[in-house]
Amino acid sequence: NRLSGRTKMLKHRVKLDAEYETIQQVEAKYLDSVFMGFLKIPKNRFYDFMYYCQVDSNFEKLSEARDELALWQFLIDKSEIYRRENDLD
Repeated sequence: NRLSGRTKMLKHRVKLDAEYETIQQVEAKYLDSVFMGFLKIPKNRFYDFMYYCQVDSNFEKLSEARDELALWQFLIDKSEIYRRENDLD
């Protein structure tokens, strides 16, 4: 497995699964209408926005912490930057 690269592929898959689970947990905390209404993220751009948040080193820490207000503020701040960078305003 090591020579064929399967071990590396499986480790990468585990990492991707963990990241996807984190996104699912954040998505479960807030209604879709919150993302579309308050954060002004179009529904078809939701996963792109979540990836944008995910690449920030603070995202994982905040999503694992039990501080909902800090996570919410992070999402607000990121949504403003994301919309500005993608001309969504």
